[in-house]
Amino acid sequence: MISARARYMETKRPNGTIHDSKTVEILDAIEYDFKELSITALHPQSRGFNALLYTILQLK
Repeated sequence: MISARARYMETKRPNGTIHDSKTVEILDAIEYDFKELSITALHPQSRGFNALLYTILQLK
C-alpha cells in the first residue's frame, strides 16, 4: 500500500512526474484513512530517507 499511496500522491501533484489514474481511482474507492500510512520517512528530502540510504550504502 505504501507504493500505491506514493503513486497516488505524486499523481495528485500539479507538476507530478507520475500520472497513474488507475491508482487514484482505486485508492479513492477504498474507505481508509491513508493519513495514518505515512510515507514521509521515505521522501528523498527527509532525514529518515537519508539515514536509510546511508545504512544501505554502508552495507555494500
